[in-house]
Amino acid sequence: MANDALVTGSAHVGIAVADVASMFAVLHAFGFDLRTREQLPAQSAWSNIVAAGDQRLELLEAQGSSGAISRYLERRGPGLHHLCLTVRDLRAAIDVADRNNLRLVNRRPSQDSDGFRVFLHPASMQGVLVGLVQPN
Repeated sequence: MANDALVTGSAHVGIAVADVASMFAVLHAFGFDLRTREQLPAQSAWSNIVAAGDQRLELLEAQGSSGAISRYLERRGPGLHHLCLTVRDLRAAIDVADRNNLRLVNRRPSQDSDGFRVFLHPASMQGVLVGLVQPN
């Protein structure tokens, strides 16, 4: 049954940061290196992927004061933003969400350097924003 699992791993943990430079300095001391920096125009934010071994963190940095990350930081402050899981088949994952009456943040998958993704709304996941990504 484990071979039939839809989720194949953990892609990364997303952290909303107020000061990306100071957070990166702390993580660098633990062996994390910057792998990619990507602008996310739809969220008015920057995505900074840092990694150590097979562990990846996404440091989300607001770009301006009107985007989703800026609003998140305003309301909740810096901290855990989301968990992103790798799935073998995103369409099948969306079907599972639908069959279980889980609310999706975005029904139409977005695409970035990691692949295609949707997010399960925190209201359906006991307060945790969960991303599901099918790698490129």
